[in-house]
Amino acid sequence: MGFEKSEIKMSVAQEIGNNLDDALESAKVEINRWEGGKFAHVQTTQGIDHLIGHHLKKDLEEDKLTMEDAERIKRYLLRAKGLVENLSIQCDSLTLKAKGKVEALEKAVLITKKVYDSESRKRTSLLTPEEPDERTGPTRAVGAHPGPSIAQQRRAEAAAAKPKKKAPRKCGKCGVVGHTARGCKKAAKKK
Repeated sequence: MGFEKSEIKMSVAQEIGNNLDDALESAKVEINRWEGGKFAHVQTTQGIDHLIGHHLKKDLEEDKLTMEDAERIKRYLLRAKGLVENLSIQCDSLTLKAKGKVEALEKAVLITKKVYDSESRKRTSLLTPEEPDERTGPTRAVGAHPGPSIAQQRRAEAAAAKPKKKAPRKCGKCGVVGHTARGCKKAAKKK
């Protein structure tokens, strides 16, 4: 049962991952499209400035236009420039939105890959016979005693970690174990 379950999870994760990859690629294309739009808007704004600054003044100086006509043309060109600048601002915000979408999709792809890898490891562990693992230790046979409990293991570790008692001190005067030179009766009798 576990093997089939892992197979199903792996195929679902792979299908989701493929769909996310496709969405990621289209989001990257969307970023390029909005950045290209921003570039086109900047070029258009510069072209309008050139029309106002160079050609309109030149036509006025050559008397091809009257002052009133030049003012009207300039007003319409400035309106067009304002519209193009608004489109440029929209492209900036849409570029940021697309970049956020790309980042979210990249994280989703990573999560899906982790799920796929995890299920792949589970599947391979189900295919291979159980061997002692250095992380988990040897597996026990069915019906065998499970070994010491965690509390028993902790007590054994604590007992091993306790400092050992010091050997009883010897008397510095008489050399007998169990008392010190201050309370030595033999040393007092010798005096």
